[in-house]
Amino acid sequence: GEHFTEDEVQIIHFHYAQSIMTLCKTLKLRFRVAATACVYFKRFYLHQSMVTECDPELMVPTTVLLASKVENMHDVNGETVVREYVSRHFHYRVEQVMEAEYYLLQALEFHTVVFHPFKPMENCLESCEAFGVKVAPFADTAWSMLNDSYFTGVSLVYPPSKIALGCLVMGAMMAQADISDFLATLGAEHLSNLDAISKDLIAAYQLKAAIVPATLEEMVDKLHNLIIERRRDRQSEGPKKGL
Repeated sequence: GEHFTEDEVQIIHFHYAQSIMTLCKTLKLRFRVAATACVYFKRFYLHQSMVTECDPELMVPTTVLLASKVENMHDVNGETVVREYVSRHFHYRVEQVMEAEYYLLQALEFHTVVFHPFKPMENCLESCEAFGVKVAPFADTAWSMLNDSYFTGVSLVYPPSKIALGCLVMGAMMAQADISDFLATLGAEHLSNLDAISKDLIAAYQLKAAIVPATLEEMVDKLHNLIIERRRDRQSEGPKKGL
């Protein structure tokens, strides 16, 4: 909002997406859990303010906890995520994570199932192979782009099949592979928005590549100083409901 530029907000989102992915790796959870948690995080902050409504440090373990339940990873609980989440700005207790989980569920309007582009990507690669395209030169790149798409907001804007196709087309272009026979079988509705998805992903890559770690730390510190200031203001105003 008024405290950060659009690019800075996106960089802060990159930081917390990375925090979610790191926590999931520490907990040895499948990438799908991290992907679901990243989507929850993005959806939550579509309508909530990081400064005035809910500290993103609290939302990192909370989204991972809820995603692990929804993706049937039953050995994860509140104690585990609080113990394993390591961050300079994280000072919350299990009870606060459990309270935040309900707040998150309400913000998601209890729509917890997330449709991911993983299966569509498998289908696209199989279809390319059926047309005699050697996918080995670009499959890894396409999958990497798909995984990196969770740093961006594309999952909030485009359906999973479009995201998969956009990543496949970019991967093929980078490897100079001809997938035109496969693309010719798709209707116009499948091919629409591919340019926009590509542009969004490329812009995110460029922004991410330009991040200076020290500058990122300054941004995160600034965010948490604003959160602390806001809390002090609230306490001086008197008790309020919610987190």
